[in-house]
Amino acid sequence: MDRNKAKLIAEDMKAALAAVAAKHGVTVKVGGGRFDDTAFTPKVEFAEAGAAEADFTRFAPSFGLQASSFGKAFNFNGKAYTVTGIRLNAPKRPVIATGTDGKTYTFPALTVARNLSAI
Repeated sequence: MDRNKAKLIAEDMKAALAAVAAKHGVTVKVGGGRFDDTAFTPKVEFAEAGAAEADFTRFAPSFGLQASSFGKAFNFNGKAYTVTGIRLNAPKRPVIATGTDGKTYTFPALTVARNLSAI
C-alpha cells in the first residue's frame, strides 16, 4: 500500500460515509491514519453537527480569540483561510483553518488574531 492509494481510499470512504452521516445528522471526517506495505488503517470521526463551532465558541477566549471568530476568513502569506475549529491539545497551534484549496491547516492563535483584525 502506498500513500497515494491510501489517500484515494480515504476519499472514497468519505464519499461513501456521507450518506450515513446525513442520515444520522452528524458530520464525518476521514483523514490521517497509518499504512504500511500491506494495510491502511484510516482515522474516521463522526461528530454532532455544530460541535466544532460549539467547542470554538467555548474555548477561543482561552487562546485570546473572540468566540465570534469561527467561520471568519483571514489572509496569511497571501492566501485566504477560514477558521473552522480549535485544538485544545495543541497550545502552540490551536486554531484549525481551511484554505481555499480545501485542505486543513493549523495556526498559532496570535497569528490568526492579528490577521483577522487586519481584514
